[in-house]
Order: sequence, then C-alpha cells, then structure tokens
Amino acid sequence: MKLFFHCVFFLASLTAAAQKESGTLIVLNASQNEIVVAADSRSLSEVAQFDNRCKITALGNQLIFAASGDTGYGPTDGRSLYWDAHTIAQMIFLRLYREKTAKPMPVRLAETWGKEVKSKLKSDLKRDKQGTLYGVEDNTLTSALFAGFYDGSPFIITGAITYSISPNGVVATSFSITNIFRRPQAVFLGREDIANELFTGKTPRSVQWRQSVAMMTTPSDDAIALPAIEAIRFSIEHYPLKNIGGELLPPIGGPIDAVRLTQAKGVEWIQRKESCQLPHATE
Repeated sequence: MKLFFHCVFFLASLTAAAQKESGTLIVLNASQNEIVVAADSRSLSEVAQFDNRCKITALGNQLIFAASGDTGYGPTDGRSLYWDAHTIAQMIFLRLYREKTAKPMPVRLAETWGKEVKSKLKSDLKRDKQGTLYGVEDNTLTSALFAGFYDGSPFIITGAITYSISPNGVVATSFSITNIFRRPQAVFLGREDIANELFTGKTPRSVQWRQSVAMMTTPSDDAIALPAIEAIRFSIEHYPLKNIGGELLPPIGGPIDAVRLTQAKGVEWIQRKESCQLPHATE
C-alpha cells in the first residue's frame, strides 16, 4: 500500500501533504481464537518513494487497527502531522476503554473514529482539494478495519469514508460501516485483487500458491499468519504498475509488518519495523 504526500506550500517554506496509503495492501486472516493482520510498507510522494510506513496499530492488548487511503495531513519533512488516523484511533481507544457500555468496543471505536476522521478530511478537501484527492480512486478517501474479540469470537469491522462535491462546490464527507464479521474471516483492504484471488483458490496460480504455502508450513508455523504474510509477498512480486498521479509506479512494496491478536495472550508482533509501535498500556 502506498503512501502519497501531496505538496502545497505555506508561507513559501512549509511543505504540507495529504498522507495517503492508496496503494496499500492489508490482509487480515482469522481463526476462532486468533486474528492476524499484515501490511506492506510502501508510500509515495510526488518526488520520492518510501518503504517505512507502518499501516497497523495495536490498541491496548485488545484491538488491531489498520487503514488505507487518506490517513493524515501535515509536513513531509519529518515533523508531526496536523492529524493522523492512527493517532486518532489510539486516543479514541484510550478514552472509550474507560467507558462501560454493552456496545462492542470495535463498533464504538469505528463509529467514533469515522466521525472524527471524516471531519478532518472535509477540512482538507476545502483547504487543498487537489492534494487531498491525489491518487484517490472512485470517491473513497479512506478505508479502515477494526478487529478484536467479542463473546469468544472474532469481531471484525470495516468502514469507509467517502466524499462528494455538489455542482455549486459544497464538499461533503460521510462514514459508513461496510461490513461486520462475527466469525473467522479473511478481510482485505487496498490493492486486494491478487490477495483475494489467492484466498479464493479458484485460479491455477492461486492453487499453486496454496500448495507452496502448505509446503512452507511446519508444525511450529502459524497456519493463520503465514498465508496473510505470503499473500502480501506474492502481491508485491506480481502486482502490475499503476498510473498514480500520471506516473507508472509499483503500488505496493517494502517490508511486511504482521501482528497477532489472540484471546489468550493479546497482542504479539510477528514482524515489525521500528515505526510499528508497541501497544500503549490501558491501565
């Protein structure tokens, strides 16, 4: 999944950008007692390519958050972003964790996060429509997943923030929950077509891929994590170049990060870059 930084200039010196992961691939694979989320690391600006973006955030020892698309806005020179979708998810989780309610945490987090991020994106569209829409396909600005356990089973939510612009130029953004899965499920965000093909297993190369993954598996291997990681690896190797901002570019790439969430042990990183932070304590 790629990250796009769209440049505008403030006071002729401060460079800011919509932070995008519109080329991203995120793969979630789950069993009854385990959820694994893996993602690539690629991001792009109009002038450079980066392979250091962590697209997964572990929330406490309870949830996993990942996002594709417009995920922030701010300077591209290493300083803090004005807003960031992952930071917002962390702050909301810590706030909601202390509130007691019957509604499942993934639902509460998704609804609250969607409301806040759609407001940020609306402001970005008004301030810098061209930069915010750079690399956007269809009218979807951001897709996200929220995964945890509820009543002893996986509880996985996907949501999307979309935009519209009226004939008289009025900008509107909206958030909707697109799916709720209450059972083991494979879920994909971003450049998902190859990964979806592999998991469906109805083409010759997907059958061959499944056989190769099975041959790689040993008794000590994780049968949930390995397919998620290898689906991203295969997609990176085989995904065609895409026309992004008028240039043919490889849309996914870089190191693969992967995290596991189990009912028994909580969050455990399988592999991660330094930019993938350990979960913040909730106590």
